[in-house]
Amino acid sequence: MKVLLHLPEGTLLLAVRGPGEVLGVMGVVSGSERSATVVAMDSCETRALSAERFLSFVRSSEEEESVLLRRAMTRIREGEAWRAETAALPARGRVVRALLRLAVPVPGAPLEVGLSQSEIGSAVGLSRSVVAGELARLREAGIVTTAVGKVVIDDPARLRALAASGHGDV
Repeated sequence: MKVLLHLPEGTLLLAVRGPGEVLGVMGVVSGSERSATVVAMDSCETRALSAERFLSFVRSSEEEESVLLRRAMTRIREGEAWRAETAALPARGRVVRALLRLAVPVPGAPLEVGLSQSEIGSAVGLSRSVVAGELARLREAGIVTTAVGKVVIDDPARLRALAASGHGDV
């Protein structure tokens, strides 16, 4: 599922979430209106709970509160890392790390990012054309394969090594 933020200047991709995720927690816990929109990327099954029912469930046990708090802290750390990377890394490093962050693992299937180049760009503050150029370099190196609306990571180990290098040089 894509988590999007709609602004007057355009739409930003905030996150991609996979099976088993709990969405909408921030608004419920803070008592505020939702700030993001969630869009299914594939067919999926969801469950909706009222804010009252969700909070009642979470408050029913210390373990549930602890799980919710850990998930919230993980999401905050992810957001901070993403902002730091966007501010500090060159385009190639941002694209490489975004591919790893946005890929949703599916057992028995290749690692894939089911997003357009524009959506990947919106996640890391780059234009579609810059993302396309960086993906072309990765494709030429045999690290990814691209198709309309998706990127398949053919060599996850090399992509992780590029991400670890900080600059993403192929």
